[in-house]
Amino acid sequence: FFFFFFFQAEDGIRDLVRSRGLGDVYKRQLFEREPIIAFLENQKNDLTDYKEIVSEEKIKMWVKWGSLFESTSPLVKARYVFDGPLEPTAFLALLRDERMNWDKGYIEFKEAEKISPEVSIMYYVVKPPMFLMKARDFAEKAVRFEENGTFYQYSSSVPCEVYPEVKQYQRCETVFGGNILTKEGESYAYYTFSQVKVGNVPSALITSCLPGTAKSFHAKVSKELEKKMANTVSN
Repeated sequence: FFFFFFFQAEDGIRDLVRSRGLGDVYKRQLFEREPIIAFLENQKNDLTDYKEIVSEEKIKMWVKWGSLFESTSPLVKARYVFDGPLEPTAFLALLRDERMNWDKGYIEFKEAEKISPEVSIMYYVVKPPMFLMKARDFAEKAVRFEENGTFYQYSSSVPCEVYPEVKQYQRCETVFGGNILTKEGESYAYYTFSQVKVGNVPSALITSCLPGTAKSFHAKVSKELEKKMANTVSN
């Protein structure tokens, strides 16, 4: 995925993830866990210049404008707390499936290529509800792994040489995205981070929708967890 000898600052990881190698060379690149963990843990803990837009017991969300990578797009961070006895892998599967159900009809999502057990090329198309807006697509390289009971994911856009643009869509750029899932007592803390360039959609419009989508996501996942727990008790 990417290979290097040291990691210093936030602006170093993206240059390495978004390598200058193309095609099969790009796909074959190695990755090391430690810099990804350091980068994502830094994203989790750093609140510099963030504005809190959701503040509830089990949902918190922050936004700020720009990062060291890109200065004009919102950088969004969220922390969700979910209660339940599921094992981490089962919980991640539930998150994946629930997100797919939530987005059905709005997002078409697929794993375009499995490069290794931990690395994939992911492709998805976002179909906006407003017919006047052009559908947008994303192609990302994602790496996922577990380290000491905590699960990490990091992703960023791939070059068009790796996954060509589709003419009827507007290709958007994932500057970077990431997730951390960690157990806290009997609950899970699920952190998400993303910065996406979406073309001519006003950033203010995007951020105005974030609190509602965060609460909807938490409510739906919590409902699925309750079903799982009820089935466990009845069995």
